Amino acid sequence: MRLLSFSLCFGLAYAAEPTFKLVLEDNFDGTELNSKTWNIDTGKRRDAINSPKAVDVKDGRLVITTWTDADGVTYCGFITSRKKFSLVQGKVEQAKLAAPMKMASKSTSWRQPV
Repeated sequence: MRLLSFSLCFGLAYAAEPTFKLVLEDNFDGTELNSKTWNIDTGKRRDAINSPKAVDVKDGRLVITTWTDADGVTYCGFITSRKKFSLVQGKVEQAKLAAPMKMASKSTSWRQPV
């Protein structure tokens, strides 16, 4: 079992201002994913199955778990802010990204263009 946890902060800067205006911050403080900001994708993606069972929020962390069952089927978590939040310009910070040393290449954190 592989775990991936992280928190996200998004800021927006305007050309006339030297400072950033915070437009979204999620520290995953609750017990479930904020459905106003995040979607949990489900179904097949490449060689794995995206499952809501692989996404959990606890102790101030978003925890995404990946596992392979006895039949060789790999399950993973996949979240997105598609159709709920997008950032055209500005600054994106990602903090507290942690994963075990033996993590496979299937676990990753990345941003897609809008």
